Amino acid sequence: MPLHLLALLIPLNCWTQEQPLYMDTRKPTVLQFESPSWNKNASQAEQRTIYLRNKKTGEVSAVQLIETSANSGIFAAEIRNPWSNTDPFATPEIYLGDRNASSSPESVQKMKTRIEQGYVSRKPFFLEPTGAGQSIVVYESKAQAFENFARYTRTQSEKRELEESLARAAEAAEREKAKALEEERLRKLEIARKATEEAERLKREELLRQQKELDEKTRQARREQARKLAEDAMQAYQTKNFKKAEELFEKSIALDPANTKYWFQYGVSAYQNGNYTKSLALLKLAESGEFNPVERDYYKGLCFFKMRELNQAENTFASLLPAGDPKLSPSAAFLLGVVRFQKENYAPAKDAFEWVLDNSQDPDLDRQAENYIEQIGNIQSFLERQKKPWTLTLNAGLMSDSNILSAATGTATDMGGYRLSYGASLDYRYHYKEKSEGSLRFNMADLNSVTNTKFQYNDTFQRYDPLVTTLSAPMKFRSKTVQWSLTPAYEMIHMDVDGISNTETLTQSYALRKREMIVSSWYLKTDASWIMSPRWMSTPSVEIRRDNSLIASTEDEDQKAWKYTLNWSNAFFLNDKLSMGHVADVGASQNQAVGVNQRYLRYDLSYTWFANIFKESGYSARFNYGSANYAQSTTSRKDTQMNLSLSLRTPLSKKWFWNNTLSYTSNASNVDTYKYTRLMLQSSFEWTTLF
Repeated sequence: MPLHLLALLIPLNCWTQEQPLYMDTRKPTVLQFESPSWNKNASQAEQRTIYLRNKKTGEVSAVQLIETSANSGIFAAEIRNPWSNTDPFATPEIYLGDRNASSSPESVQKMKTRIEQGYVSRKPFFLEPTGAGQSIVVYESKAQAFENFARYTRTQSEKRELEESLARAAEAAEREKAKALEEERLRKLEIARKATEEAERLKREELLRQQKELDEKTRQARREQARKLAEDAMQAYQTKNFKKAEELFEKSIALDPANTKYWFQYGVSAYQNGNYTKSLALLKLAESGEFNPVERDYYKGLCFFKMRELNQAENTFASLLPAGDPKLSPSAAFLLGVVRFQKENYAPAKDAFEWVLDNSQDPDLDRQAENYIEQIGNIQSFLERQKKPWTLTLNAGLMSDSNILSAATGTATDMGGYRLSYGASLDYRYHYKEKSEGSLRFNMADLNSVTNTKFQYNDTFQRYDPLVTTLSAPMKFRSKTVQWSLTPAYEMIHMDVDGISNTETLTQSYALRKREMIVSSWYLKTDASWIMSPRWMSTPSVEIRRDNSLIASTEDEDQKAWKYTLNWSNAFFLNDKLSMGHVADVGASQNQAVGVNQRYLRYDLSYTWFANIFKESGYSARFNYGSANYAQSTTSRKDTQMNLSLSLRTPLSKKWFWNNTLSYTSNASNVDTYKYTRLMLQSSFEWTTLF
């Protein structure tokens, strides 16, 4: 019988000593208990206590369970051997404490007594091996246990959900542990800082007392000696020899403790030497002298920042913004943003960096602030996308096409007109993490050609309007220097190739016009974007495609094919914002069609210039040169194609975009049928939302 089944049945059916259940105490064990009744505070993760009894020894141990997230009602913890004995195998019994139960020795002894007296019933649980460890899920009742076990036997998806829940529990436990360690670290720092401040204060009081006991002549001599030491210290300070400066300042102040003129420089020297606790104490004693109080407090903030007392650093830097110091206030605002960024308070951090841009006169500081703002935007977008896995995009526009091409044959019709374009994309991200993501995506794009500005339908025109639908499952994997993607997809093209349409329906509604599938294709594409330098990204890609043409044709014209495409793209950015640059592409594709007239080898070269203009509007100009050789065709066909396109994308809001494209194409061929020129102007609106 499987281990997890035994674990469920033992507390239900009172198994005897001849049929014991063993928990391997050498392995880590994750305990989980789901109870809405334990969830008393919906705004924060809570803690509750359960008790484990070793059936063999009778020893009882308490385990603190932590709620995996606020208001989840799921409590979990990771443990190892909870008992004092070293026996690697033990038969566990599990008991629930009341809301006030704790892990104190008194509570454990009280529970042990109640168990022995039979006042507490043990709870059914579900034990299952999990790789290097094991998991135990505890239930409140037999009915709940049977219900969950039946569900488990029906589907293995619960196992995955359980593992995710346990992972969240482990993460929550790690967070709680890290939080406790951080609180302890800060507590010790505060104690050390206060002790140092008190020691420096007492030291100064003692030096002042000793000074008063000296006669005037001796005091004057010591003042003169202190003055010379202070001058030497200032010289060392100004030449950035802070170690020597700190030593000389300390000697000077010991000789003349009443002179507080150099306490600020003494404190800064201690900071520069990494003595942050001492520096804070000295800076607090710097009440007079020739120094800027804003600079003194700025160094206090730096000390807190270096010691990672982020709350103290945040408060200190924030207090310097109203001072309006032309140099120090923007620097304090920048560090305020860094502190908030490290605390993952992204919106307030963005406010601080924007304050820098509004008030700083330092180009380098402005550039760093802009980089942080961009990072924050990316993080906020990432977090929003994590919460909203669905993306819906709709687009619609108008196109003026001087020479409509046939999607079925690739030949020109020598007919021009207006074309309504519209489409939709629906994307579901089933997995979205910092280093990987996976999606399921549906795309649809359609054209509706008309003859003139009155937008009258024309059967001849609309025979060349393709409806393209694509189902794909893109996956991405990221590291610091590379992003690799893999996209399997299935594509369908529908057209009214045979020209058989209901003209009455055609005049009423374009959407009811019959179009049959002419091509079905599947393909697999992979690419890897490598960050070669901060301003250079290189992306090689490979695509394998299988086209299944459903158009009736002769054997020589059969378009069924395997197509292989290689491409290498290199983007070079001209500024740190990556908002301007150029892209060079080189590619090759081979179409291994069944029909000899459809087989070709094509090479492409392209160059693209892009830049942001009019604030956030993106402009690009692209030139492409392509050469295709149909060496096995009956006509020995050769095509040379040149294309120039200009594009402008303007964000109208967070969801709305306006896209405009002007392109000119010239296709030269030794076969007259494939010679053409084409001028196309398109304007469209796009709307995107997450949910």
